[in-house]
Amino acid sequence: MKRSSNWDEKTIESQLKKMPKIEDKQSKEALFERIQERLQEDEVKVRKKKSWFIPAVASAAVLFLLLLLVPSFLNETEFATDVPEMGDDANLMMEINDHPEEEADVARTEEAPGIQTTEEVNNGYYLSAGQPIDELEFSGELVTLAVVAHYPKGEIVIPVTVLSEGDNVLDRFMVAKDLFSGEAFGIGSFPKIEINSVTEEQEGVVAIDVPSNSLENLTSAESTVYSLALQETFSKLGYDQIQFTSDGEQGVFWGQHGMLQTMELQGPRRGYYVFHTDTGHQFLINGRTVSDPLINANFDDLSLEEVLQLMQQGGENSAYSASIPTDVVITNVEKEGDIVTVTIDENSIDSYREEYLIMVEAIMFAARDFDMNYVQFEGLDQLYQVGPYVMNEQIEIPKYMNFIR
Repeated sequence: MKRSSNWDEKTIESQLKKMPKIEDKQSKEALFERIQERLQEDEVKVRKKKSWFIPAVASAAVLFLLLLLVPSFLNETEFATDVPEMGDDANLMMEINDHPEEEADVARTEEAPGIQTTEEVNNGYYLSAGQPIDELEFSGELVTLAVVAHYPKGEIVIPVTVLSEGDNVLDRFMVAKDLFSGEAFGIGSFPKIEINSVTEEQEGVVAIDVPSNSLENLTSAESTVYSLALQETFSKLGYDQIQFTSDGEQGVFWGQHGMLQTMELQGPRRGYYVFHTDTGHQFLINGRTVSDPLINANFDDLSLEEVLQLMQQGGENSAYSASIPTDVVITNVEKEGDIVTVTIDENSIDSYREEYLIMVEAIMFAARDFDMNYVQFEGLDQLYQVGPYVMNEQIEIPKYMNFIR
């Protein structure tokens, strides 16, 4: 209807009154119920219209992720077929991850003083001598014992210094001989000699009691290795002789040798050489323990100067080598009291090389076998310091070789 501006309120009211009367026959309650029903119907319609939105968005997101991931997954699957199976290193890492408590133990070991971690051990290095500071730090714990190492042509005996427990050095030996294993360093342990007790009989003499008949069936090879192990152990502990008993009775039946009552520990002096293990570690070994004719052809006692010359020749066996480089020229060896002066041609010395530490310690231990307590090096001043040793000073010979810290 077109609205006219000439209409006023009275005219409109008059027209409305002329319209037919509209009445609702429903009661107020029925009308209220109808209104509620209609409101609910409208609400349901609104929900139905909006409910599709969230699932649709979620479905689209899933579809999008699948488009991204499926090609990548297929590529990885195809690549994995070309990768070889995981080796020992991978398996080891899986085992560590499966056992976090063991990993925690490793972390504590890395922080412990005097203990080398597996990573450090596997790198390979020279096991140098224990120093006076080590004697102070590990007072009452150090002990030297001989262990057996295998190489292509047989077995060899190596004196090593380890940490052990006990009131004295003999008690520490008894503990270490059963517990120490050098497998991580490419060496073994002390031979399986049954020992009842070890006591100091008198100065320079150690008494060893073994079970009766425990050594009478030794093979020739075992007899040699066992003898060398005892000699290298107790000579390094300062003894000159072993006295044997069997369950308290004097003497012991020693393999093919028969009855053995004593063993002399100060054998021929042949100097020290470098033994190389499969793990890349290097140890000094006593020349008298090797079966190399080049080293032990002459069983007469040699002078210190002759021994040092022999130590430059090394052996024919690839398992051990010369401890003094062949290009180093020793011009003089002079002893005075318990001090020996070793003069080296300074022109034969290069800038610092790692093998110089092995050379210096090998010379010192060779001198100790000649009852020397100090070494003075001449001609090495240009190096100033080799390892912990200052070259222009008189050096006290260490007591402990091949220290496994």
